[in-house]
Amino acid sequence: MENANATPTPEVDSKRALEAAYRHYESRLFRAALRITHNEDDAWDAVQDGMVNALRRAEHFRGDSAVASWLYSIVVNAALYQGRRERATRKHARDFCERVWPDADRSLAAGTRHRDPEAYVHARIDLERASELIDALPPERRRLVMESASGESCVEIAEDWGLPVAAVKSRLCRARVSLRAKFGAAS
Repeated sequence: MENANATPTPEVDSKRALEAAYRHYESRLFRAALRITHNEDDAWDAVQDGMVNALRRAEHFRGDSAVASWLYSIVVNAALYQGRRERATRKHARDFCERVWPDADRSLAAGTRHRDPEAYVHARIDLERASELIDALPPERRRLVMESASGESCVEIAEDWGLPVAAVKSRLCRARVSLRAKFGAAS
């Protein structure tokens, strides 16, 4: 049970004051972020990120400037960072599309199941990620997955490896579960 007469710590007071200032300046902070991001959702995200950063660093506020100026600079920096992150993501996707687009044109002309170029690019990204994950497997598991993917049955693999079929099925199952977990974590 808390003591009703206990005095709040300076850190608690500064956070409460910061929250009150945030509520007072929220619309101005939003408009500043919106001018940078040009998107309402991104602007609200920047305001939220800025507030979280301000609360984390509340004890570092020296009082050299107005709280509104301090909050404004934090939110503007959050919006700018968000824009840089988004541009980098778009650039990466554009670079990847430029690399695979000739293949997409040939594949679409040949009549694959991916009629939409965007769906084709997403499928290629997934295929490339799966290939990287398979390459990262230990050699025995990688060989097992590759032989299975090439169409060999568990019976054929068991005969080639000199193992019981149950052992091959068990190892293949563990390899696939491991790949699915890693693929899900990489998404």
